[in-house]
Amino acid sequence: SLTRYAGKIVVLEWMDPACQYCAQARTEAGVLREQPMRLKSQGVVWLTLNSTDPELDGGKPETNKAFVKKTELTTPLLLDADGAVGRAYGAQTTLHCFVINEKGLLVYKGALDNAPLGKVQGDQKKVNYVDAAIIDIKAGRSVATSDTKPYGSTLKYRKTSAKR
Repeated sequence: SLTRYAGKIVVLEWMDPACQYCAQARTEAGVLREQPMRLKSQGVVWLTLNSTDPELDGGKPETNKAFVKKTELTTPLLLDADGAVGRAYGAQTTLHCFVINEKGLLVYKGALDNAPLGKVQGDQKKVNYVDAAIIDIKAGRSVATSDTKPYGSTLKYRKTSAKR
């Protein structure tokens, strides 16, 4: 429950160990190698979630344990096997990020940055949307960019049976 983090900024990041975007973001040069720890030192809570169907490789606990070890994941990894949390937030891809302010309000949802697989298109300047949202929150401003299109692999939720 997020109520335990009342009064804090919280980042929710959806991932799947089978996703190339998630793997790249956690390489030696990847943004998620340092960003969660840097933000934690500023009092931000970063939670990594996996809502992938546990019947698929990316949703299996042993695959996630291996990913944590390989990537030296520094954030709590929460398995959302039934997909209830992911569906509640509308998580669509891995990576899909959400920023919640100190009042518990969702103020940003979308891509981590504008650099899928670590590369921006053309001559664009790299923008980390999660960092920008947190800067705005800490400055007491409304988040300038509150919604972007997430990139990455489509989230593979467990199939739900139709209600009768």
